[in-house]
Amino acid sequence: MPTTNEALFDAANRNQVFLTRFGGGSARKITKMLDKAEADLVERIAQRVARLGPAAAASLGTKRLEAILQSVREQNRDLVNAMHRTTAGDLRALARQEVDIADRRLTEAVGVDLNNFRPPPEELRVLVAKRAVGAQTLRSWFTRLGRDRLGRLESAVNLGVIEGDGIQGIVRRFRASENVTRRSAEALVRTHVNHVANQARNELYKANSDLVDEVRWTATLDGRTSFICRARDGKVYPINTGPRPPAHPNCRSIMTPVLKSWEELAKPGALRPGRGAGDIDKLFRKNLREQGFDGTAISGIKRNARASMNGQVPGDITYQDWLKRQPKRFQNEVLGPTRANLFRDGGLSLDRFVEPTTGRGLTLDEIRRKNEEAFMKAV
Repeated sequence: MPTTNEALFDAANRNQVFLTRFGGGSARKITKMLDKAEADLVERIAQRVARLGPAAAASLGTKRLEAILQSVREQNRDLVNAMHRTTAGDLRALARQEVDIADRRLTEAVGVDLNNFRPPPEELRVLVAKRAVGAQTLRSWFTRLGRDRLGRLESAVNLGVIEGDGIQGIVRRFRASENVTRRSAEALVRTHVNHVANQARNELYKANSDLVDEVRWTATLDGRTSFICRARDGKVYPINTGPRPPAHPNCRSIMTPVLKSWEELAKPGALRPGRGAGDIDKLFRKNLREQGFDGTAISGIKRNARASMNGQVPGDITYQDWLKRQPKRFQNEVLGPTRANLFRDGGLSLDRFVEPTTGRGLTLDEIRRKNEEAFMKAV
C-alpha cells in the first residue's frame, strides 16, 4: 500500500497526463484561429487584386503595397486580442479546476475531511492575468507573438516586391511565415497551461502550509525530458521559494506536494485554526465519530493513517514502474485497451511498443508480428 505522499505523487502524475491533453486542446483553438486568419488574409488580398485588375497580380506599386500592409496590421491587432481573450478564459477555468483537484487529492490521501483552505478567486485571476511566465503579463506574451507575426508578414510582402514575386509569390511567403507563428503560439499556450496549473496548486499548498511541508520537482518520465528537468527531478523545495515549472517552453514538469508526518501534525496546535481541531489526531477522531465509527474502528484507521503519513518524499521510480501501479482504467486511457492488456497480461514492457532506434510507436500489427505469444496471453 502506498504511503500518503506516494498516493499524492501518483495522483499528480495521473492528472498531468490529462493536463497535457488540456494544453493540446487549448493550443488547437489558437491554431484554428491562425488558420482562419491566414485564409482571411489571402482572401483580402485576392479581393483587393480583383478590384485593381489583372496587372496588380504581376506588380505592386507603393500605394498597393501599403494597402496590403494596412490590411495585415488591422487583422493582426484583432487576432492578438482574440487569441489572448480565448487563452485567458481557458487558463482561468484551468486554475479553478486545478485548485479543486489538489484540494480533493489532499483529503483523499489523508483519509478524512481536512477542511482545507483555498486561495481567494481574485488571487487566481491575478495569477492568470498578471503573473504569467517570466513575471510578465499574459497579454504581453500575446503582444510579442503578434509583433513577431506582423514582422514576418511585412517581410514577406517587402521581400516579395523586391524579388518580383507578385501576389501569388507573396501569398506563398505568407503561408510559410504563418507556420512559424503556429509553432510559437502552440508553445506559448502549452507553456502557460503548465505554468498556471503549477502555480494554482502551489497557491493551495501555501494556504495549507500547516499540512504541506515541501514540494517535489517531478519530471515527465520519458525520452523527451529536457536536461534541466532531469537534473531537477526529485529535488525538494520549500513551498514559498525555489524554482517552479515551466523550466523551458513546452515544459511538462510538475510540483507534487510533500505532507508533514503524522508525528508533526499530531503536536498540539499543529493545525491552523479553522480546521475543526488543533492537531491531526483530534481531527481524525472528530471526523470518524461523525461518520459513525466506534472507538475500536477509529483506533485501527488511525493506526493505518499514522503509518502511511511518514513524511517521506517518494523515491525514484521509472515511468513503467509508476504505470504498473495505476488503475486499469488509467492504463487503458494512456496506452489504449489492447496495448494495456499486453502490458498487464502479456508481459510486454513499454519499450516493446516502440521502434528501438527511432522511438516510433509501433502499430498493433507490428507488435503482434514481434510478440505473437504475448498476444495469445493478453488478447
